[in-house]
Amino acid sequence: TGVTNWRRNPGLILMGQGADPCAEIGRMYHVSIIKHDSSCQLQVDGMLASSFTDNLDPNQYGLPPSTGKVGFRAIGARAVFRISDFRISTVK
Repeated sequence: TGVTNWRRNPGLILMGQGADPCAEIGRMYHVSIIKHDSSCQLQVDGMLASSFTDNLDPNQYGLPPSTGKVGFRAIGARAVFRISDFRISTVK
């Protein structure tokens, strides 16, 4: 689709969007997803690709999640991606 979407669950609320930084077929990318409090960043090959700050009304949507799951989705009948050396760690 040419874009990356940031969504918050529950509700699949669209929080941010950016251009697809991993569009070259057959190329390996180093992807980092960084979450600090209510700020999130996507870095590809050491460069900022997109970011957002979760500033939804906490009275309506609750506080930004501090735990949970990470999901990846490729859209299209022929879309394929491979993930290797996947790690989640706490940055101090």
